[in-house]
Amino acid sequence: MRPVEVLLHYRDERVAEGVTLGRQYASLRDPGRNELRRLHERVDEAVLAVYGFSTEDDMLVQILALNESIAEEEGSGTTQPRRPGNEGLENTRRTQSRLEPSLRLQPTA
Repeated sequence: MRPVEVLLHYRDERVAEGVTLGRQYASLRDPGRNELRRLHERVDEAVLAVYGFSTEDDMLVQILALNESIAEEEGSGTTQPRRPGNEGLENTRRTQSRLEPSLRLQPTA
């Protein structure tokens, strides 16, 4: 499995065990070893490798440069405009994980 698939599977397993996504991510604030943190680091490493980003340079600058190059390609007709998310992209999947509010407001009469 790809790193993102492993991460999604791990999160889904914890949700099935009754651990909300909120509780899972709150655990990242705690010091020490954390499987969720380790899995996110693996995803980050994969993204860096795929896009050829450098860990030495500012990540936001690299993302902006990538975004600008894509906008330039789309503007010149070199590539087709893309929508956010994975719509229309091959080999992608959507997670079934959803964030749920811990408090639901009741309508007033």
